[in-house]
Amino acid sequence: MSSREKKAKRTKRFNVLDAAVLLAVIALIVTAVLRAGLIDRLTFSSKPCTVVLVCKNVDADIAAPEANDLLYTEAGDDFGKVISVSFTTSSMTVTDADGIQRKVDLPSDYVRDIEISVECKLGIKDGRYLNLSGDLIVPGTEFTLHTRTNTIICTVSSISD
Repeated sequence: MSSREKKAKRTKRFNVLDAAVLLAVIALIVTAVLRAGLIDRLTFSSKPCTVVLVCKNVDADIAAPEANDLLYTEAGDDFGKVISVSFTTSSMTVTDADGIQRKVDLPSDYVRDIEISVECKLGIKDGRYLNLSGDLIVPGTEFTLHTRTNTIICTVSSISD
């Protein structure tokens, strides 16, 4: 075998070894990405939207959030900034002595309903809205939010882009 053939054979061997090492590194990276769930995190897009929250039968002594207050989730993540707050009379349905259900307004000095419009960035995945904690946010969802001074339990009333 000439020296040229030996050199060509050695070069081929190194190319095959380089390819094997490269494939092994790629396989390790793919495994790490899949195990850590990074693909889900990388495909999570977000967009600004307005969420209207309703808090029912809130004690009138509790200070409601005010415009520009920040709201946080249970996990401590930012939920959004309060745009507006409105108050309405709380009511409940009762059954009278004749068995008829009637809507009764509760005294506003004791309890009230609060409607809060919040400007926030929600993630969108598979056409569904999620907050930063990964909680599904759809009308009817009930969850707890925090301001710097209060904790409020809210129900999502609507979401708009």
